[in-house]
Amino acid sequence: MNEEQPISYDIGEPAKSWDNISLDQLKLYATECAALYRKERQLREQLEAKNKDLELRNQELSALNAMFQRNLELRKLAEDSLRKTVEAISKVSDDARQLLQAVDVSRSNDAGR
Repeated sequence: MNEEQPISYDIGEPAKSWDNISLDQLKLYATECAALYRKERQLREQLEAKNKDLELRNQELSALNAMFQRNLELRKLAEDSLRKTVEAISKVSDDARQLLQAVDVSRSNDAGR
C-alpha cells in the first residue's frame, strides 16, 4: 500500500481574525481540506468494502459450520446404526452357534442309541 506523506498544517503565524488571513493561506487551507475530504471518503469506501467482505466471509463460515454440524449428526446416526447392526449380527452368530451345538448334541445322542 502506498503511504502518502502527512499533510502539513503549518500556514504561518496564527491569524487574529479571518480578516487577517491572506488569500494564499486560505487557498492552502482549502486545498488541504479538499485533500483530507478525499482521503476520508477513500478510507470510508475501503472500510465499507472490507465490511462487505467480512460479512460475506461470516456467511460462508456460518454455512460451513451448519454443514459440518449436519455431517456430525449424520455420522453419529451412521455409527449408531452400525453398532446396532454389529450387535444384531453378533447375536445371530451366537444363536447359530448354540443351535449348531444343540444339533451336534442331538446327533451324538441319536448315534449313541
